[in-house]
Amino acid sequence: MKYMLTWTERPQGSPIEYENAQKRILEVFRPWKASAGFKIETHRAHHTRSRLLPAAALVAALLFSIAINAQQGDLPDAPAPQWKAVQALSIGTPIVVRSGNSHVSCKFKNAAAESLSCVNSGQVELQRSSIRKVETYNRGASAALLAVAGAGFGIAMVQLGNHVIGGRGDDVKPAVYAGGAGMGAFIFYPIGYFTRPIHHTIYKAQ
Repeated sequence: MKYMLTWTERPQGSPIEYENAQKRILEVFRPWKASAGFKIETHRAHHTRSRLLPAAALVAALLFSIAINAQQGDLPDAPAPQWKAVQALSIGTPIVVRSGNSHVSCKFKNAAAESLSCVNSGQVELQRSSIRKVETYNRGASAALLAVAGAGFGIAMVQLGNHVIGGRGDDVKPAVYAGGAGMGAFIFYPIGYFTRPIHHTIYKAQ
């Protein structure tokens, strides 16, 4: 006759607490003595911790990188972008014009040697001497980027919830992961659309 012994550990908050849990397990089993003829054929340890942390760390790192880029309002550019790049823009290109501590989002109309015109709720006329930076952006790509990050975040949250209740990684059905990914993408998509983390500086005042 064969028996299988299983147990579920309570989630631990730190490496030290995790090690203490293993010590308590040893204390429970150390006094036990196997009877004659008793044979342990297989020992299998299954931990969800190793699956959860790398996924959560990866998602956190990605979101941190996106947040930093969005806060700085800049991505790596070529040295000293020139005004000619602004003049070469196609009519209707979405741009952000930064002047002093303010900025305006509009669609490019034209640029002369010392001025720029764009359309927002009305026509905006700006002098080149007052312009600190001109950026182009892509709302669709930004939204897609955040949606992917949100999907990863949603999957990590499903794993975390399963870990908290003491489940195993393979207890979760693919449909649940898909639901978590979909919910995360749904939440993060508009964040990317409005914060526009993907943008490029085409002009920077000297």
